[in-house]
Amino acid sequence: MFLPKLDFLSSPPQMYFLRKRTNKTLFGGILFIIYIFIMLNIFIVYTLDFFLNDRYNIRYSLYKNFTENNENNKMEELNPHLNFSFDLKKVSKDLKQLNLSEQFMILGPDWSIIERNSILSRNPDDLSIMIV
Repeated sequence: MFLPKLDFLSSPPQMYFLRKRTNKTLFGGILFIIYIFIMLNIFIVYTLDFFLNDRYNIRYSLYKNFTENNENNKMEELNPHLNFSFDLKKVSKDLKQLNLSEQFMILGPDWSIIERNSILSRNPDDLSIMIV
């Protein structure tokens, strides 16, 4: 039989007897054929996957300087007109949310009182508030 000649998995003997340099067995030949069959299947699957499926590699970088150029604040894309509303909450140690008392007020940039949960429509660059 030729299967013992295919046994490349068995280790060589520590002592040689009967002029044999390796212990080739039928079981080792069968295991080697199974190993080759599995490796060929993996090779075919990966090769077909490579050739049949499209490869997409997209790299994109966008760098915008927001700090040095004052013209950015004039661009609508970088400084859009947004709606804001504010409310003041207190979080206790057991993570319960409680409304803060009416003693706390929200003041606008011109020291006018901003009502809680009222909608302000401004650019983020023009928005500044104080909590008193």
